Amino acid sequence: MIQIQEFIILVFIVTIILLCICILLLLNKKGNHSQRLRISRLLITDEFDIILLDYNNLEIRLTPLPKAVYILFLRHPEGIKFKTLPSYKNELLEIYKYVTNKDSLPELVESIKSVTDPLSNSINEKCSRIREAFVSELNGDIAQHYYITGLRGEDKKIVLNRRTVQLPQIIERIPRTNI
Repeated sequence: MIQIQEFIILVFIVTIILLCICILLLLNKKGNHSQRLRISRLLITDEFDIILLDYNNLEIRLTPLPKAVYILFLRHPEGIKFKTLPSYKNELLEIYKYVTNKDSLPELVESIKSVTDPLSNSINEKCSRIREAFVSELNGDIAQHYYITGLRGEDKKIVLNRRTVQLPQIIERIPRTNI
């Protein structure tokens, strides 16, 4: 009888110790994220890498078309309504020409035509890829400053303060669409 009681007490103590270790690990993990609670400066390099400078030069990886869409929205802090995307076709194409390694102009034009078509779901897919890229690397409260957000039918925008964003000069030279 005493051996069973001793065994139960031992199991209880081991369980408490394991629980404490789990709590400490969770607190430590949150502690590591707390260093990222500050909004970082964002750099788009001349090679079009997306770098969060204050997060130890963390690179956010995107394929070329979502990256071009991201840069378009960074250039328009006022926001863009999806239904007006056809008006941004030329600006987005110019950005995409720099960002992609594709040489076929008809292929580039077709990609841009699809993503700027308000009847297509392509722009929503690209925005989802952008969101996923940031959420996979950052705390959700921080990530929301970097991806494209907005209510249905309203302007979509990146809420990041543009004083913290640096774009390559070649992108800055592309004429902005004004609507």
